Amino acid sequence: MALSDVKVIKVTTALADPLAAKADSAAVNASLTALQGNLNEIEAESVSRDDALGTRIDGVEDELAGKADAGAVNSGLLALQGNLNEVESESVARDDVLTAAVATKASAADLAALETEVATKANAGDVNTGLNTLQTEINAIEGESIARDNDLGARVDAAETEIATKANAGDVNTGLNTLQTNLNGETNARAAADAAESATRLGADNRGFDYVGAIIASVRAFVIRMVGNAESRLEGRADLRAIAARDLMRKRTGAVQSLSIDMTGSMRSVRREGMPAAALEIEDVIWSVTGNVVSVQAGRTALRSAGRAIYPIGSVSIDPIASATVVGEEASIVYVANTAAASFALAGAGGRLDHARLSNVVVRDAATDAVLVLGTDYLLNAEQGAIQRAAAGSALAVEVDYDYSEVRYDLIETDINGALSVKKGTARNRDVAEYLPARSAGKYPLLIVRVTAAGMTIWRWQDQERSQVQAPAIIQRGRAKALGNFHRALRDGATVRIAGYGTSRTNLGGVAASLYAANGQQRDRMADSGFMAAQDAAFIATLPLFDHGDGAGQVHTRIGWNWTLKAAIEQRYPNIVEYLNFGIGGTTSGNTDNGGTVPARLAGLTGSGAHLAVIEFGMNELGAAGADTITNLIAIGEACRAANIDPVFIAPARPNATYSADILDRWVVENRQIAAAADYLSAPFIDTASVFGVDRLGPLDPRDMCGSNLFNHDSVFELGLVGRALTSIVLG
Repeated sequence: MALSDVKVIKVTTALADPLAAKADSAAVNASLTALQGNLNEIEAESVSRDDALGTRIDGVEDELAGKADAGAVNSGLLALQGNLNEVESESVARDDVLTAAVATKASAADLAALETEVATKANAGDVNTGLNTLQTEINAIEGESIARDNDLGARVDAAETEIATKANAGDVNTGLNTLQTNLNGETNARAAADAAESATRLGADNRGFDYVGAIIASVRAFVIRMVGNAESRLEGRADLRAIAARDLMRKRTGAVQSLSIDMTGSMRSVRREGMPAAALEIEDVIWSVTGNVVSVQAGRTALRSAGRAIYPIGSVSIDPIASATVVGEEASIVYVANTAAASFALAGAGGRLDHARLSNVVVRDAATDAVLVLGTDYLLNAEQGAIQRAAAGSALAVEVDYDYSEVRYDLIETDINGALSVKKGTARNRDVAEYLPARSAGKYPLLIVRVTAAGMTIWRWQDQERSQVQAPAIIQRGRAKALGNFHRALRDGATVRIAGYGTSRTNLGGVAASLYAANGQQRDRMADSGFMAAQDAAFIATLPLFDHGDGAGQVHTRIGWNWTLKAAIEQRYPNIVEYLNFGIGGTTSGNTDNGGTVPARLAGLTGSGAHLAVIEFGMNELGAAGADTITNLIAIGEACRAANIDPVFIAPARPNATYSADILDRWVVENRQIAAAADYLSAPFIDTASVFGVDRLGPLDPRDMCGSNLFNHDSVFELGLVGRALTSIVLG
């Protein structure tokens, strides 16, 4: 039955009786017929709309069936719900950890009290009051400082007046003549006794030499001080008798002083003061290793010092180093296009892991946790703990698992009777050169031992500074002939000016605002310039800092071979010494990109009034094809000579061995080129091959050299070695 039929029945039933009473059946029938027609029309329209709607619904159902069945939709929703549950679970876990940490370290009451205290104290009024109080205190300190300076000035004026009155040239000459007479008498009186006691004291007891050395040092300091006062008051007029007496004093005391120093005390501290050590020759040494025991072969080992033969025998145990493990260290690695194939020590702090000497390395993509493939996804310098992307791309966040080892240097020593012992060094991560063990008093170093978790590397100890002084004949020729302007200034009591001219190894800091002018705010800033990028921050914090009066404040270091030479001159002579740093990082000896032969840069050096120029190039050339190092250095040296400046040449540092496979060959070639230029000019030359060793003859393993950045920046220890070699050649 149709919907319209139902409606008709209901209508007719409800109206039948009332209509029968009020109207005849014909009229009612006519009305019902009209009503039935209307209802039929409504039904037809409804059916048409229903059919159209059904067709649309069928189409939508077909489309939905084609796109996603109920099972797929349910699976997707379930997976989504699972992910949301996992995220919620991790979030809850982290919140629980954080809540526990906060609860452990600070209760709610503590936090509330802290907030109240901060709110109470940190208003603007309190801050202003504090700043005003601080300013008042600073003003008071400044006033006290000015008062002390004025008082000191008055005392200096009084002292100068007294010196001018008492220390005229005649008084000094008389005092020196009297002193010389007394010393001559003392020398004659003690000669026989000294000869009788020398064998005993040289063999077992060095205290007598220490005492003589202390007396000589005191007398020497007094004489130099008195001569300096006299020379300054005479306004540059050299008193020849005073100078002759001073030089004689140096000659008479030098031999005893050197012998005393060599026989006692720490070898390292002695070298840092630039004092020469007595000859120590290891004629032969044969050793063997079993586990961690090093044995010296009897009858095959001998060393000789000051004419004494020593025959060590026996064995010693070396303390091993255990490896440790790191899991999930975070790093951001990049591709560095200009690094050598085998290394990338300059990949930056992000690509340098916390530790070096790595093994069992696993690298994972931090975003996907996928394990990356060595050589395809990343490159690794395991020795230096450096990592980078293998191909160009944006920075990639990774997590790294690895085992690592620290490194330590030990000295195997012998006493005069041939008994062996071990002087143990300090285990370090990357800056082991700054923590080498010092030679023990009264003992002779025999072997150097480099210890890691992987085992030991052993080589014969050699006095590198003595080797440098005995290096090629060119050095001796240069010392004798080529430093006339410098030594003349020393003899005349003039202010001595030393110029450093070279690369970042001379600059030892950032880029100067005025590249071609000496010094400036950015030079000699090893501690904060990035020069020591691979050094431990705790060691860098120990470096003394100075204010050079250039407006930068207390930020400068006084480290490097030129500072070592300056200090040695000031210790031995009364002259004022000025150091002029013309170094520019990243440069070559060429005439482009601020190179050493760029006319404007070279003019800054030649017009500086320097007496000595320490010229250092080659680190950024290293035997490169087409580099005109020899020609360039000769041009620089001749320009210096024309300006009455004595040139001294320094070869590059021994680069870190892990940087590239051919780095040693390139370094040797560069040393030879610089030696050739120095030979042509008959100029002194610091042969760093003699200082650091071509193979494993130096004080450091090649893997630990250039410790400041693990490529081409000397460590503080290495700079000191070069500085002491420079001092030996320049001052004798």
